[in-house]
Amino acid sequence: MGRKETVQLVARRLRALREARGLSRARLAERAGISERYLGLLEKGEANVSLGLLLRVLRALEVTPLELFAHGGRGGDELATLLAGLTARERHELVSVVRRWLEARRARLRGVALVGLRGAGKTTLGRALAEATGVPFRRLSAEVERLAGMRVDELFALGGEEAYRRFEREALEGLVAGGGRMVLETAGGIVHNPEAFEILLRHFRTVWLTATPEDHLERVRAQGDTRPMRGFDRAREHVARLLETRAPLYGRADHRLDTSGRPVRACLEELLALAAPVLSADERKRGHVSEVLSTES
Repeated sequence: MGRKETVQLVARRLRALREARGLSRARLAERAGISERYLGLLEKGEANVSLGLLLRVLRALEVTPLELFAHGGRGGDELATLLAGLTARERHELVSVVRRWLEARRARLRGVALVGLRGAGKTTLGRALAEATGVPFRRLSAEVERLAGMRVDELFALGGEEAYRRFEREALEGLVAGGGRMVLETAGGIVHNPEAFEILLRHFRTVWLTATPEDHLERVRAQGDTRPMRGFDRAREHVARLLETRAPLYGRADHRLDTSGRPVRACLEELLALAAPVLSADERKRGHVSEVLSTES
């Protein structure tokens, strides 16, 4: 990939990131401290790209240079092409900036959020992760009910999905504004609430828990809900279809953890490793959790 293609790639990615965050060009330029005209040229691929100015735009978007080039199947090659064109001094500057950036970004994160369909293991693993790291476990649906003053099913009955999505976003904003770190369990449909999902991706390290349709249904049954088992074949088809249609959305999470056919303890160990940059495990509590999980296995 030549310089011209790289500039065009940067232009497309910057424009997509800005639009995904609902920012006008003027608003982003103000945040980045650059002229709106320069940002316009940058998004058209017509600007003389300055590393310093590009980093200011990325900081305003709250993404790293790695994230800028990580979307798409050839992200590593594209990033390598960009890095190959840097001088030694620019590489040194970039490493320092990215390190400071990551430290600042992780310091702002509110914790780890689990996404995925019901039956993926969000509650079990979420509670275990919270205990192992000594932070509160929160369920976004419970926060919605507290804020709305009614159960989720009542909220849907009275105001429909639009009302629920509004309360979901407000509840999430409240958790972010409240400070403190946590493990957050989200509802499977949060990916269909674009505003809330963007907040989640921006303020949490997100992990998509996934499983086979059969495991999803079996775990739901184990939770006491036997309704899906009455029409198992149809329910399986429905879950498989949901997994297929939502996969591109769930795939925006930072990490993916497959829980099918694996003991809870093994999944927790992997989840602890993914959460480590954000939540530090207390070894004593972690040992206690492992003992509890081993007796349940």
